[in-house]
Amino acid sequence: MIVVIDKNTGLIRLSDNSSDAETMLKNAINAELVEADIEVKEITCEEYESLRNAEPKPQPTPLEQLKATDAGMARVAEDIVSILLAKGVLQEIDLPKATLDKITIRQDLRRQLTA
Repeated sequence: MIVVIDKNTGLIRLSDNSSDAETMLKNAINAELVEADIEVKEITCEEYESLRNAEPKPQPTPLEQLKATDAGMARVAEDIVSILLAKGVLQEIDLPKATLDKITIRQDLRRQLTA
């Protein structure tokens, strides 16, 4: 049996009598499941029953999701400030000293990583 499993929740998102993973993936695309983190795999009847009876993984709260993106957003903000400074839209004197100090420290650390 071939199924499409949502990796985030562990739930079976789609299963049918198809004999190959490629058909299952096409069915998942048609069912608009591709936005989820999915896995197409062949499993035994016992594994299928186990998955069907398993408790779903708890979904992260919006606060947990925000926290998970904080580091990436910090980098985005750094890059934006760097671009604005390079283009002359912002000048260093426009930024609070604490902000400029933090950006400078991070730029120095980033240079050390690439050296």
